[in-house]
Amino acid sequence: MTLRDQLTRKKKALVEAWIEAAFSAYPAEALQFMKSKKDRFHNPIGHTLSREIEVLFDALLEGATGEETAGPLDRILRLRAIQDFSASQAVGFIFTLKSIVRRELAGDPAAGEFDRELLDLEVGIDRLGLLAFDVYTARRQKIHDIRCEEMRRNHYLLLKRAGMVHEVDSSP
Repeated sequence: MTLRDQLTRKKKALVEAWIEAAFSAYPAEALQFMKSKKDRFHNPIGHTLSREIEVLFDALLEGATGEETAGPLDRILRLRAIQDFSASQAVGFIFTLKSIVRRELAGDPAAGEFDRELLDLEVGIDRLGLLAFDVYTARRQKIHDIRCEEMRRNHYLLLKRAGMVHEVDSSP
């Protein structure tokens, strides 16, 4: 049996623990709501986290590249970027998968056979975490750019109303 087979067999427990780790960044009152509501319309954050984390887990098991994981990561991190999470809060859940997997395998007598495969999985998790950081910072930069453009536009309108801006006619 390979590590992939073992993790596939324990997928439900692993994914649930990983979702819990992702939820742990939220305040207690929000956490209660996100766990109780499964509907994507009543709880879009909880629904997105749950769905995309499972997709990421499957991608890691398949040895997916950055291109294949960028979409699910973006859908998770675009939410976290507008919620004003720090970078460590936003992407930290990625790295918790290492300890979740190790904890799940701890009682398995065949766990020693998986050392090389486990190392490869952890390297994949690290790559996913670095990609997540890139995605998160790109989203935060986009929010910053939008805010700056809005401030510039508002400033211009204020100056125009105050009569401090004069339009220049560029027609011949």
